[in-house]
Amino acid sequence: MSGTNGRRGSGRGRLVGVLLLAAVLAAIALRFRARGPTDDAGEDSASREFTLLYGAQLTADPAWQEVLRTAHSPAEAQEAVRQLTARGVVRLDDATLRARAGILRTLLASDPALCAAVARGQATTATLAPAVMRLDTATRRTWYDVGAKAILAELHRTPPPAADADATEEAFRTLLGRLPPEQRTRLRDVTAHAAGASDADACAALRTLYDGAAELPDAQGTLVLRALARAS
Repeated sequence: MSGTNGRRGSGRGRLVGVLLLAAVLAAIALRFRARGPTDDAGEDSASREFTLLYGAQLTADPAWQEVLRTAHSPAEAQEAVRQLTARGVVRLDDATLRARAGILRTLLASDPALCAAVARGQATTATLAPAVMRLDTATRRTWYDVGAKAILAELHRTPPPAADADATEEAFRTLLGRLPPEQRTRLRDVTAHAAGASDADACAALRTLYDGAAELPDAQGTLVLRALARAS
């Protein structure tokens, strides 16, 4: 019995460490910011495309109309979009959450500088939009669709899907157990010294979490992704 309790205690310690890392890295911080270099039209291409595809859908929603009524400037409205999207990710259904994570992995792998910015929660229109626009049309539209769903889910307080704590702990233990020893050690080191982590280490840790989740069975991987969303 004591051995079992020890293993469970160790597992919880690992889970707390990984979730702390996720919070520091702001793994779900990939979103548009109010400021940043824009194109000649005054708005980056990715934001404009999102507006063209989903502007009418959002505008038709009474809850979104209320957001617009209380915003005093375009910048405030854009900040509302950022916050709603970030908070709404955890409310997404399992399939949509996994689809978002798959695209996020592609974006993280596309550019080390972008990956570091995302890991530190510093992704801006300038850093994000070019990478989004390099995606193929279908993938880009999926990314926008996920964003719109997250906004609406948060506006309407859609309950997050249930995530059993013990099952989540087991999913993290499985993820960590599958890592090569050196990668596991690096992840733990970044967890212990997150604030002082280099850009390379922050990026590597973020990619380790998302790549590891993708390699788990869908049910376990989704639990990891949902935990990361809650920690952001």
